[in-house]
Amino acid sequence: MRRTHEDLRQEIYHHAGRKALEDAESDIRLYKIAILLEYQLAENIQSKPELFLPGRKVQLSKITPELEEFLISKCCGLEDYEFVFKKIVSYSTNRGE
Repeated sequence: MRRTHEDLRQEIYHHAGRKALEDAESDIRLYKIAILLEYQLAENIQSKPELFLPGRKVQLSKITPELEEFLISKCCGLEDYEFVFKKIVSYSTNRGE
C-alpha cells in the first residue's frame, strides 16, 4: 500500500474481509500467516501456542515457492511446543492426512 499510494481503508478487504474478496472473485495471495492452536495441558489448563509462517512476498512470483522457516511461540512449556511441532511434521509429510 505504501508504494502504490493507495488508502488501505478503501480496500475491499478492509471493509468486508475475505468473504468480500471471494464474492468479487478477487485473488488474495497470503505470504505470511499465523494461527493460534488450542492445546489442553491438563483438566483446567489450556494453552494457545502460536504457529507463524513468515513467508516473503517475493515468493509469490516464484514457480516453486519455498518456506524456509517457521516460528512457534506462546507456549506454556515443552508439551505444547511438541504438540505444534508434531502438527507441522504431520502436514509436511502427509499433507495433513
